[in-house]
Amino acid sequence: MVDFAAVGRRLREARETHHVERAALARDASVPEEVLARLEAGEAVPISTAALARVERRLKLSPTALWADTPHEEVALSFHFRHASVPDFFTRMRMRHEKR
Repeated sequence: MVDFAAVGRRLREARETHHVERAALARDASVPEEVLARLEAGEAVPISTAALARVERRLKLSPTALWADTPHEEVALSFHFRHASVPDFFTRMRMRHEKR
């Protein structure tokens, strides 16, 4: 189970430490700004591990820094392949819905 409050706290701290505006992070990581705002508020949001990895890369964090209980230790990663009908990139999903 993901502790969204802890993820959000870590995200906000990292973003502020690196002096990155939320809008710029959202754009650079291809994650909707609203999702980042809700995540920083501690809400459960529809975000994939791939999207979190893009956020972590943009903030120059380790691959598990946001969601691992022990972010500074090496954590064994588990990767799950998603079904092709479930897109990973929420911007693509949003674009599809806007075209309807």
